[in-house]
Amino acid sequence: MKKRMAALLLAVCLFVPAPLSGCREAPETGSSQEAESESAVSREAPSEPESSASPEESREEEAPPEEETALWTPAVKGLRWGMSMEEALTALGVREPKASWTADDSSFVTVPGIHPTDRGVNLSEVQLQFLADDSGIPGYEGLMRVYGTCASDDIDALLSALNEEYADWRRTDGTASPAEWASGSMRSLGSGDALAERLTEALSEALPEGTDADAFLLSFLESPLVSYSLRTTGEHAGLFMAEGKNEVMRLALEGEE
Repeated sequence: MKKRMAALLLAVCLFVPAPLSGCREAPETGSSQEAESESAVSREAPSEPESSASPEESREEEAPPEEETALWTPAVKGLRWGMSMEEALTALGVREPKASWTADDSSFVTVPGIHPTDRGVNLSEVQLQFLADDSGIPGYEGLMRVYGTCASDDIDALLSALNEEYADWRRTDGTASPAEWASGSMRSLGSGDALAERLTEALSEALPEGTDADAFLLSFLESPLVSYSLRTTGEHAGLFMAEGKNEVMRLALEGEE
């Protein structure tokens, strides 16, 4: 079981997602996301609005970034991070997926139909990725990634909605494709220290004896809890991805469902 946990964590950290049907290659998540999976990258909190308070007063009043941002949901209405495949299909009003398969200790389903997002744009060819339920860390399972494609006429609307909601969290310039947004890390939360302690203990129990857990620990603590990407040009223009594997881990450590 512990060897499987190490393999599962490694697969999740380094996994290259499978393509949606009709795509010849896997969706690229951008160089910044690839770098996070190989070495943890700390994210600075977004700058606060200017005020008349002194620098010392501003630092004292500053709140952890995640406590002041909008919710980083899976974007498709009805879905939540960590939900099971059965729960997700029910939430989307689907009895059977269009396709399902397993790869690298993850399960995938392609969901038929058109599905609304919480940004006022619909997605088609929605694909969901789920963590295996035998990771060795209770609760670290369920929905971790969502893919979908919006109509070409809706790309600008979705891009504008994401830029408006997550302006301080955009990680690419205005011309880059895919455009990327990323939340703060587990470490950046007010409960970051407590979560780090729980994660250290959980990894020590789940990983095989002698395994260097530092790389896993830093990846979970320092990488964004949730990230979004949207291809705005090219062959796969309109392809949207939401990733929340670190948010699933946070929920597991806090004992939330």
